[in-house]
Amino acid sequence: MMSWNLFVGGTISGQEKTGENLRQMIDYVNEVDPDVLFVIEGYGSGQKTSTR
Repeated sequence: MMSWNLFVGGTISGQEKTGENLRQMIDYVNEVDPDVLFVIEGYGSGQKTSTR
């Protein structure tokens, strides 16, 4: 089980616009491969996080 706070949708205070930070976060979660994942502050990134 894992909970993950994406903090502003994974954009580092809304300043990071390339999506690289969110991609790195998704890669990490995929590496850990939890059975259950709770996402907090995932607004704006739902589609990206659910398709990976």
